[in-house]
Amino acid sequence: MTYNHAIQQKQLLTRLLCRRLSFIKVTSDMNIGGIVARAALLKEQMKKRPCKRCGLLYDPTKEKRCPHCDHLDQKGLEALIEKRKREHRGNKQLGKVFFFVALVIFMLMLILWLA
Repeated sequence: MTYNHAIQQKQLLTRLLCRRLSFIKVTSDMNIGGIVARAALLKEQMKKRPCKRCGLLYDPTKEKRCPHCDHLDQKGLEALIEKRKREHRGNKQLGKVFFFVALVIFMLMLILWLA
C-alpha cells in the first residue's frame, strides 16, 4: 500500500464518519488519527446484528448462530434475558449514584467558592 493510497483511505473514512456523526464538527486542528479510529470502531460495530431471540449483538459473518443463546433452551433464554435486565438496572442505579455524588461535590465546591 502506497503512502498516497493510505492517506486517501483515511480521508474517505473521515468523510464517512462525518456523514454518520454529523453532529461532530470536524476542524482542521482535530486529531485525524482519533477520527479514523472512531470510523474503524463504527465500521466494526456496523457488522454486528441483533439476535432475534435474545437481542444481543453478534457478527453473522464470523458466527452462523448467536453465541449467547443458541445453546440455551427456553428456560435458559429467560434466565439470560433476566440476567441482562438485572445488569442494566444495576448499571442504571450506579449511574444515578455517580450523578448524585458529582452533584454533591459540585455543590460543596460552589459553597467553598462563594464563602
